[in-house]
Amino acid sequence: EALGYAKLVSANEERRRRARRPEDERRVAVLLREGRYEKVISLFKTRLEKKKEDMATNEQYERMLEALGRVDDQLEHADQFLAVMLKHKQDYRVVDTVRRYLALNATFKPGTAQLSWDVAQILADNGHPKLAVNLLQDLHKRVPTWPNLPVAYLFIARLLKKEFKLDGKAEQYIRFVEQRFRQPEVQQLAGECRSELGLVKT
Repeated sequence: EALGYAKLVSANEERRRRARRPEDERRVAVLLREGRYEKVISLFKTRLEKKKEDMATNEQYERMLEALGRVDDQLEHADQFLAVMLKHKQDYRVVDTVRRYLALNATFKPGTAQLSWDVAQILADNGHPKLAVNLLQDLHKRVPTWPNLPVAYLFIARLLKKEFKLDGKAEQYIRFVEQRFRQPEVQQLAGECRSELGLVKT
């Protein structure tokens, strides 16, 4: 019903609808009416192996999982769905999608550092700095060798200072970067961040 397959229609309308729909869509409709949900999920997984970056296929699979209450499968599909949205420049949808995943699992974070970073920037730009900070916290524990870690932590420092007036917390992140990454270019970035935020090194 949530996917629009339970509506009663006339025989003529049903025939016209069938004629317009591709064979694989008609097959899915039949399987859903028969309650063969596992088969439907399997079909979509196979389809996504061939069309991993296809927006429409990913959307259909996401809708299917949500309608069937397949939370674990939804969270497993999260990274791919978010990555496809970013690839297709649908940033405006990322915020609602992340919030939906957090409603399913309060500890949800994208599976890779790069995806966490890309999504966090979108969240911050769209008025959700707290969600952005949550996605990036503890990255040094998850991916200690990720090359963009200093930039991400200085980004957190800026959000903590500018959005939440948490000078002490912002100072902690800057100091972490200064102490952990001794490269001159990183030290320069940290110094610029301090200057920008008006935090004096002690």
